[in-house]
Amino acid sequence: MTDEQFRRFATGLSHVVWRLSSDGKRIVAPRWAEITGKKEHELQNGGWLETIHADDRPKVHEALRGAVVYGSRFQAEYRLHLRDGSYQWCLGRGEPTRGDRGEIIGWIGVSSNIDDQKRAETALLEKEVHLRMVIDAARVGTIDHDVVTGKVQASSVALTLLGLPSGTELTFDMVQRCVHPDDRAAFALATLRATAQDGNGEIDVVFRSLHADGRITWVSARGCYEFQGSGADRRAVRFIGVASDLTMHMRDLAERAMLSAIVSSSNDAIIAITLAGAISHWNASAERIFGYRADQMMGESILRLIPPEDVEQFRASLGAISRGESVPGRTTRRITASGQPIDVSLTLSLIRDELGRPAGISAIMRDITHEKRLEAEVAQSQKMEAVGNLAGGVAHDLNNILTALLAGVEFAGQSQNIDPETRRDLAEVRNDCFRAAGLVRQLLAVAKRQVINPRPCDVNAAIKDLAPLLAKMIGEDVKLSILPRATCGVFVDAGQLDQVMFNLASNGRDAMRGVGTLTIEMRDDTASNTVVISVTDTGTGMTPEVKAHLFEPFFTTKDVGQGTGLGLSTAYGIVAQSGGTMSVDSEPGLGTTINISLPAIESPVTANTKPRLAEGPRGDETILIVEDDRSVRDQIVRYFGQLGYTVIEARNGAEAIVAMEHHGAPVHLVVTDVVMPEMSGVDLVTHLRDWYPRLRVLFMSGYSARAVETYGVVVDDTELLQKPFELSQLAVVVRRILDQTRRTPADTTAFAVTA
Repeated sequence: MTDEQFRRFATGLSHVVWRLSSDGKRIVAPRWAEITGKKEHELQNGGWLETIHADDRPKVHEALRGAVVYGSRFQAEYRLHLRDGSYQWCLGRGEPTRGDRGEIIGWIGVSSNIDDQKRAETALLEKEVHLRMVIDAARVGTIDHDVVTGKVQASSVALTLLGLPSGTELTFDMVQRCVHPDDRAAFALATLRATAQDGNGEIDVVFRSLHADGRITWVSARGCYEFQGSGADRRAVRFIGVASDLTMHMRDLAERAMLSAIVSSSNDAIIAITLAGAISHWNASAERIFGYRADQMMGESILRLIPPEDVEQFRASLGAISRGESVPGRTTRRITASGQPIDVSLTLSLIRDELGRPAGISAIMRDITHEKRLEAEVAQSQKMEAVGNLAGGVAHDLNNILTALLAGVEFAGQSQNIDPETRRDLAEVRNDCFRAAGLVRQLLAVAKRQVINPRPCDVNAAIKDLAPLLAKMIGEDVKLSILPRATCGVFVDAGQLDQVMFNLASNGRDAMRGVGTLTIEMRDDTASNTVVISVTDTGTGMTPEVKAHLFEPFFTTKDVGQGTGLGLSTAYGIVAQSGGTMSVDSEPGLGTTINISLPAIESPVTANTKPRLAEGPRGDETILIVEDDRSVRDQIVRYFGQLGYTVIEARNGAEAIVAMEHHGAPVHLVVTDVVMPEMSGVDLVTHLRDWYPRLRVLFMSGYSARAVETYGVVVDDTELLQKPFELSQLAVVVRRILDQTRRTPADTTAFAVTA
């Protein structure tokens, strides 16, 4: 197994599992590094020994040297310096690993927490009679070793622990042979240390005894040697000690260590409380989630974490749990040390003592605040997507209808016999068509389906230029303050940015009821590499309920007839399609700030001005009109026929292909809708270009998701034409493309993409 494989294996275990090189310098022990707060590279070159208590390092050195000499297992007890500054007693045991020639190349082992064992065992031996009473009552075996003769007197309990029949006459060599082979080196080393010239004579060793039938018993042997003489003549003559069965204790320790590791490493807050509601256990995740240290919460009431409105419900749950009733898990709210509420999933369970009596209650809580927020965002996104799909489809059909209406108005206006009143009515119809077109554009903005024409934009200059119009819109009683503090620019459609600012300014004016201050600040946010536009009003502010629905289409707090509810949702759609985000900061009575964050660019430039369009020029070229809406197609064909063009018409892509194949003369321009049944305009052009690479094309559409996908961000020097349009406007665009054909090489193609 490679070091990396071993590291992955050891990381998944709760115990400290390690691999040590034969020279003791290189160690692979991710959990060792974790509990001591060290980096793995800091444990190398013997650095792992620095994490062991200075008083224990010599015996660890000795144990390692003994393992090398005897070629057997490594075992030592030592205190490990933990990351919180405390020490933990550990029992380290390792098995030698050997190379191809049988040489020792290192050890693989585990270090176990033996703090409980150290605390559990008594360190004092009293008078012999009193000790005998205690030992007999405790089922502890006694050992009396005459070092001079080598004979050992052992009680029946001690013999049983060693796996020997009662009455067996023992020698120390027999005792050593009863020790598990893997533990003999540690057993012998403990004896040598205790009886050395500078030894204190104390024995405290844990080992496994191997019985004849293969059973293993964990034994704790403790006692003291008696010495005679002094100085160089000092020697051990007698050992008196006790042996106890630690098998169950070791199993309990392993189980407790496992449970403790599970509780400590859990991402959930695991809290134990008494039946009266006082906290008796507080794990590390509870500290992280709620911000209270364990020492701050021990003995405190669990009600400290519960919002006032939920206290009675929680008390009822505690009562039900105490009576042994089952309480289902639920989602609720809790209060952190900072006073902030968080969403948690809560599970309550009854804790019983050894006799099965109710002893307490466990509360397991997981912080799901982030998950709840994500769920809300996903729901909002799905809602906006559904509304967007609906809005896009409606906008497409409305734009076709409005295009036909505008064409009809133009044809009607050409008559010389209509009276002035009828002409005024036609003008009003024309104006209403463009007002409806504005509403359709708002729907497309909500749907994030409109085609945008982004350019590098200096937001400071753009909004300062817009200030006079904004001031006129919000009225004289609202003070407008512009704070141009941004040094970066953004890449947006300047016209749509204007629409966003008009919508936000209008919303702020209404919130202030026409009196107050509207502040627009542009600033850099270097942390997120964005430019932030903040629009702040001194109005009435918003409740959390209103904020939750603020950007939803058709949501409005205004009276019926005073708003469509599309202003902020339109702004939201425009900003989102431009790669930005919107957020709101508002409290009732404290006004509202809406923040727009857009990706920053280094060199902002002022957006280009829009070209002026000429009125319906004439021509004699051949144009193929492809439009599935009969009213729109008939009006366009009729109009361009009057202007002198040769017009071929087709209802769909298939008819257009047939028309191109059978038309004898060249076709100078194809004017095609984007969304058509069976074959889209984009697919039609792709097909025709295989035959006519120099074919000039003008796309027209009220809405097309595919057009947006393919041409949604229009390259420089292209025309944008969107339904609804007037026929005279279409004629100008057509004339410009045809004239461009005469000025540029024939294989240069101009596209106008509309949506």
